[in-house]
Amino acid sequence: MNGITKNSLLRTVAVKPIFPHLICTMNDGSQYDFDMTEILKKNGQLIIPLRNPDIFNKASISKDGELIWPTGYDLAPDRPVRSGTKVG
Repeated sequence: MNGITKNSLLRTVAVKPIFPHLICTMNDGSQYDFDMTEILKKNGQLIIPLRNPDIFNKASISKDGELIWPTGYDLAPDRPVRSGTKVG
C-alpha cells in the first residue's frame, strides 16, 4: 500500500487538467477523475474565470497538496477521492 495507512489522508501529488475534468494521481498511486462541471456552474468570483478552459487548465498543486488555480480558487487535497471516480 506504498506506506499509506487507512487513517492517513490521501493527497493529490499530480494533476492533469482536461476541461472540465481533473485527472488526479494520489500519494498511494491511485488515480481519480474529478468532474468539475457542477462546481463551474456556481457564480463565485474565483470560479467564473475557471469556465475558460485556458484558465481551468492551469490547475496545479500547492506544497500542501491542494489543487489551486491562478484565480485563487482551491480544493482540498483529498477532494478528488471524496467526489471523483477512481480510474486507476
